[in-house]
Amino acid sequence: MLYFDMTSGISGDITLALLSQYFGGLKEFSGEVSSLLKTKVQLSFKDVFINGILCKRLSIDIEKEPHIHRNFRDIKNIIFNSDFEENIKTDAIKIFELIAEAEGKIHGKSIDEVHFHEVGAIDSIIDILGASWFYNKLNRPKITASKIKIGNGIVNSAHGLIPVPAPATLEIIKGIEFKRIDIDEELTTPTGAALMKYFSTKFTNNISGNIEKIFYATGTKTFKNLPNISRLLVLKEDEKSDEDIVVCETNIDDMPPEFFDNVMKQLFDSGCKDVFFTPILMKKNRPAYKISALVESKYLGKVSEILLTQTSSFGLRYYNVNRVIAEREFKEVEYEGHYVSVKYGKFNEFVKFSPEYEDVVKVAEKIGEPPYEVYKKIIGMLYRGQN
Repeated sequence: MLYFDMTSGISGDITLALLSQYFGGLKEFSGEVSSLLKTKVQLSFKDVFINGILCKRLSIDIEKEPHIHRNFRDIKNIIFNSDFEENIKTDAIKIFELIAEAEGKIHGKSIDEVHFHEVGAIDSIIDILGASWFYNKLNRPKITASKIKIGNGIVNSAHGLIPVPAPATLEIIKGIEFKRIDIDEELTTPTGAALMKYFSTKFTNNISGNIEKIFYATGTKTFKNLPNISRLLVLKEDEKSDEDIVVCETNIDDMPPEFFDNVMKQLFDSGCKDVFFTPILMKKNRPAYKISALVESKYLGKVSEILLTQTSSFGLRYYNVNRVIAEREFKEVEYEGHYVSVKYGKFNEFVKFSPEYEDVVKVAEKIGEPPYEVYKKIIGMLYRGQN
């Protein structure tokens, strides 16, 4: 589990700095976003000491500022037509949509007409795409966060002077518990608020668990009475956390198969840990499929809603299950000058490896080798200890 400890607020670049420290891969993402924007983009870290604490500040260098229109429709089309993985594109578009809805409500426009100004700037496109990229490369981990911090005062914007927090930020964090700090600064930006709202399942200052790793990041602002620091805590999940897992099932014998793909996607988007379809025979020997969804009980209501509204089923069943899970983490390995994300699994002293399929296919296409050959060679490298 990941925990965003927002000491002084959050922004897009700080979120990206924290996630990229954990996963690595700034060079690979820089290459992919350069291809999208058709100009060289270089992301790197700068070491910055905040009150004696070593933090990373994200630096984005763009060779030539690309000309991109600033409304949501244009940004959505750019992302939708990119070569990024589908989950990355979907997450990024939904995050932009959160901001567009807030801006549209404030300015009395439809979301497609919203002119993003600062939010539509290239840096924000990189921040949102980058956060989505690293989130998916980390295998969509569970994320919680501290209460969002907001400040006071007045700031200048593309529309003139506006109150802090910015109206769009305040609109985005509706329904989220926040804490206001007596400081005349914008602590949480619309982009930062949207990223936290989209990725976090809970906002709380009460956490517990075993800390495995800690990462520190800062932004470009310096506050007089507040350290501009945010932290990412990597927590080892308690083995008891899986006691609250349920399997939700239903049998389908009268729905066209084309619709199963959309049902699976919606179930995964609702928080399911796994979804699978099993061929079965029902009464009168009718061929059918059993849909099984493995999910935390707190998401049972959402899963039930999907199964009863998006399928032909009139009912479902669910039951508690226990699981035994190997320790796992993701690392990047280099193969023929390209980077591949690999899942490492450990149970007692036994270790196994699993290169990510999408990365293997991409590398195979670039170097002209069959994907399965690339897969076998990477596995061989890993077992020989070459990475």
